[in-house]
Amino acid sequence: MPLLTPAPHLHIRSFTLDDLDLLAEVVKANRDHLIPWLPWAATIDNGQDERFYIEMGIDKESRNEGFEAGVFVHNVLVGSVGLHYIAPDTRATEIGYWLAAGSTGGGVMTQCVRAVVGYAFETLQLNRIEVRAAAANLKSRAIPERLGFRLEGVLRQAHTLHGVLHDLAIYGLLASEWPTPAA
Repeated sequence: MPLLTPAPHLHIRSFTLDDLDLLAEVVKANRDHLIPWLPWAATIDNGQDERFYIEMGIDKESRNEGFEAGVFVHNVLVGSVGLHYIAPDTRATEIGYWLAAGSTGGGVMTQCVRAVVGYAFETLQLNRIEVRAAAANLKSRAIPERLGFRLEGVLRQAHTLHGVLHDLAIYGLLASEWPTPAA
């Protein structure tokens, strides 16, 4: 993935192993913020999980099957955004993202997701992008809603968080719908 710069102070780039300590620090510092919606944050302690995540992203990107990228504000790592997979037969993908507590509420992730959507449609020539979020995670759901994604449905009790079943909201956007007026 090339460097994406949604704003002069904001850039997105693929993770490298050089980011291992930065990623571990951000996750550790934001553990309580991330755990309610991302249970993996509770299990990360020793850097091995971050190493696996970065190596998986590098491998996925080398096979043109998606990527995992860091979100940097003023060159400080504040989160992640990525394409979980790329389905070649349907030219579809799913975007995932998270942001450090101190960086929420200012439009950072909306700008990042907008940039990744543009890259996915315009450069990768994908046809469909999904965002999946726990129905109760209103902050995460607000991003696809701002960018013109359609709520395609809510799957009842289709997502497990901390051993409890939750509803899962699924948003979709087609290349023919991009760019949207909100973009």
